[in-house]
Amino acid sequence: MMKRVFVLLVTVILVALFAACSDDEDDKSSGPVLAPEQVLTVTQVEIPSALSKASDPKVKEAVDWIRTANALAETMAPMLRPQADGAGARPAGPRLASAVGDTVVWNWHPYAELQATLTWWESDTAYHWILSWDGTAQIGGEHLVFNDFKLVEATESRDGTLGFWFVYGIEYSPDPIFQWEWHIDASGNFSLTAGAPDEGWYIVLEVNSDDTGTISYYEDNQLELRAAWDADGSGQWWEYENGSLIDSGSWV
Repeated sequence: MMKRVFVLLVTVILVALFAACSDDEDDKSSGPVLAPEQVLTVTQVEIPSALSKASDPKVKEAVDWIRTANALAETMAPMLRPQADGAGARPAGPRLASAVGDTVVWNWHPYAELQATLTWWESDTAYHWILSWDGTAQIGGEHLVFNDFKLVEATESRDGTLGFWFVYGIEYSPDPIFQWEWHIDASGNFSLTAGAPDEGWYIVLEVNSDDTGTISYYEDNQLELRAAWDADGSGQWWEYENGSLIDSGSWV
C-alpha cells in the first residue's frame, strides 16, 4: 500500500508544480514551430508481452511500475517546449525565440511575476535543454523566490540511443527529485532507470532484443521486487523485505 501511496504522491506533486505552465495541446495555431531536433523524444517503454499476458499479481505489480515510469515521462515531455504565458497568449516564434549561434532561447511567464526560460543547444553528439525560472510565484500556499533556478535539465544523443531528463525540487537541492535515463546498446538492448532517487524510489528495467528482460523495483534504496522473463513468455519473480527474500514464484 505504501508504495502505491508514494507513487500517487509524487505524481500529484508533478501535476501541481507544472499545472500553471502546461501547454495547450489543442491550440497549434500559435507559437514557434520547433525543428525536430528541438523536441525531446522521451522514450516510452512498451510493456513486454511476457509481462502483459501474465496473470500473476506480482507480475501485474511490475507492469504497474513500468506504467508509472511512462506516466512520469508523459508529464515531462510537454515541459521542454515553449508554453503559454499566464494570460493564455503565446507569441509567434520570431517574437518568442532568440537564436545566438547554436543556442535558441524562449521566454514566457507561467505566473505574472515569474519568467520561464527554455534554452536549447546542440553539441557534436547530443541535443540539450535547460528550463529555468526567475522571479516570484505562489505555489502550494508559499511565496517562493527564484533566481535563475534550474527546474529541468535534459540531454538526448543525436542518434536517439541514450539520454536523460532531471527535475529539480524547489528546495534548491543540487540533486534531482525525479529522473529518467535510458540507453540502447549496439545490439538493440534497452535499459532504463526512472524514479525519485532522493527518496530511494526507482525502477531499473532491461528489455533485450531477444525478448528477454528484467525489472527491479527499489524503495528506500532497497530491492523490493524483481521479475525476469524469457523469450517464450515464461518468467520468475522475487519479493524482498528489508533486503531479504520473503517470497518468490513463476509464471508460464
